[in-house]
Amino acid sequence: AYAQQLAGAAPVPSHTYVDGLPSTNLPPAAVIDTVAVNRDPFSSEYADGDQNRVEITTRSPERKWHISLGGSSIGLGGDSAMGSHLGSSSKWTSPILSGPIPYAPLAFSLQANFSSNWSQQLVQPVSAGGSPSISQISTGGNSNSESFNLYYSGHESTRAYVSLYRSEATAENSGVGGLTVVQAGSGTGFESDGIRGFLQNSGTNWVERSAIMVERKTFSSAANDTDIGYDIPGYFVSGGAPIADEHSVKDRWVWKTVFQSTWKHHAWECGFTISHSTDLDQQTPNPAGQMWFPTIADYDAALSGAPTGTWIGARYSGLGLYGSTVASPFFHTDLWHTSRFVIRGGIRTDYQSLAGIEVSPRLSATAQVHGFILRQGAGLFVHEWPSSIFFQAMRDNALDPFVASGVVLPPDGTGVPTSGIREQIITHLAPGIERPRDVMLRSSIERPLGSFDAGFEFTWVDGKHLLGCRRIPDTSGWLDLLESNRDLRRTELHPRLRYKWRGQALTANYEWIHSRDDTDGPFSYAEFYNDLAAEWARSTGIPAHNASLIGNLNLPHSFFLTIVGSIHSSSPYNVTTGRDIDNDGLFNDRGGLLRNSGNGPNYRSVSLYGSRRISFDRLLHRYRKGSGINMGLEVDDLLGNRNYLTLEAVEDSPLFGQPLSALPGRTARLWFNLGE
Repeated sequence: AYAQQLAGAAPVPSHTYVDGLPSTNLPPAAVIDTVAVNRDPFSSEYADGDQNRVEITTRSPERKWHISLGGSSIGLGGDSAMGSHLGSSSKWTSPILSGPIPYAPLAFSLQANFSSNWSQQLVQPVSAGGSPSISQISTGGNSNSESFNLYYSGHESTRAYVSLYRSEATAENSGVGGLTVVQAGSGTGFESDGIRGFLQNSGTNWVERSAIMVERKTFSSAANDTDIGYDIPGYFVSGGAPIADEHSVKDRWVWKTVFQSTWKHHAWECGFTISHSTDLDQQTPNPAGQMWFPTIADYDAALSGAPTGTWIGARYSGLGLYGSTVASPFFHTDLWHTSRFVIRGGIRTDYQSLAGIEVSPRLSATAQVHGFILRQGAGLFVHEWPSSIFFQAMRDNALDPFVASGVVLPPDGTGVPTSGIREQIITHLAPGIERPRDVMLRSSIERPLGSFDAGFEFTWVDGKHLLGCRRIPDTSGWLDLLESNRDLRRTELHPRLRYKWRGQALTANYEWIHSRDDTDGPFSYAEFYNDLAAEWARSTGIPAHNASLIGNLNLPHSFFLTIVGSIHSSSPYNVTTGRDIDNDGLFNDRGGLLRNSGNGPNYRSVSLYGSRRISFDRLLHRYRKGSGINMGLEVDDLLGNRNYLTLEAVEDSPLFGQPLSALPGRTARLWFNLGE
């Protein structure tokens, strides 16, 4: 997985840390020391709760030259499950150069990644006759990233480096596919620039590490078309996109210091993290607006001049600007330590602008009893407010959006209504809003049995003060009230079995998740503003049953093979009627159904990754010992399963319950990496 992400073929997990700092840029593979997943989940160093956390630690590179050129060459894509005539393609190259700086205790590395990913999406808008008009469109884009890293290794007790990095990506026809035609899509661009510094000093029984990061991220979007947009839920989305242009900038710096020590066989650590971010987001709405119709019959009636439409738009451009400071000191220590029993406790204090101070205690224990390893932990995890809830509220109010019901189609095509009832939409944060937090309990038991290693884990999460929105009648029209009164309950059971024998490894995992909540995020709306209890249902997009089988095989002639099989049961999604019964501009009526009453598609896949190194030592021993080529084959979805992403969720649509998008089918790619 790391190799795929390094090559630009897969995204970096959102909860990834490099030397303690959050990161979306992976370091060069040659300097990776360790990669740990969910190590000490109750450590007070991190605010993450029930999330998969990936921690990467680095080391100084060897003081010798390394040159490599990598890329893919054949088998660049696979057919889509939506149709054998729909394909996808991907290409990447990743040159790397590293080596020592003469006469100085410094080494450097230069790394670049260039990738291109394209796929053909099926577009099938439904006409008044109930039959889809099927066509296809190409979507995708290009990305590249570069980094320059300078390492200091003058003394074995001191390690330091500085890293300069940048990346950019562009995409065409974003959002197109299913019932959305190309005119309603957009082109997007993303850029990121940053600098990261790290310093570590160590002694006999202590380690001190400090890190700092400064970065800027920018995003831009431009609509393919700015004519009036039309949206009939379950039938088609055409015309111009709601937002003509958008530009956002996020500036952020983070400083973190950690001190770890061992005193009389008791380990302890303390430190702090301070960060500040400034977010700016500006939108220019489509001046023609969006015209919505509950049914295809209403659209046909509007073509004859009937006032059956709902117009949604804004009068002005909107700018949102918000700055936030976060400070989190923490302390963690061994409360009781014997050869077979350890109790660890910690406390974390989280401060955020406008939110005040929250204290999060953590407690965990590990014991070894008759060959069994028992672990138990409990803790409170307080999460930051996302900056978007502030700048988006400011921006939306500056846009001055409004909704008009009972509108006829405009004769001049501008979309600005001259009839119907016009009502303004204002966004406010509820008084006394609080930060989301989780109380998590986790218990596990493991037992090595010769070549086998079996384990079982139980996790319980109680989430409070989750964010959600209600659209409430107001004197000026409608009030979008952002609140922190949503909840979550989650229970997870996770048995695991691992087998190792002579360098071969086989791991089987199963996970059962029972998750319930009443929100899909800060700006998700309740169906009825006065009945939040009706929102309590299965969590969106979380399958109850998940299983995987991973085999790592060392075959003869230095050939390495990894086989990954996974299966996930159906995940819930919301079924709606496509109607706006309150005339509030939210077409989220469920027609008496529970939230997330639909069962989404399941997922099954078998992937294969094989590699072998071919050495050039015999050919080049006089010139460059250790040169060679690494070659590999990646096959995703080996069995060609049809893995659909979305189903049509409007029950009155002729396509209700049918797939609208899918992952590529069987995909094979041969890659190579030439170098030392």
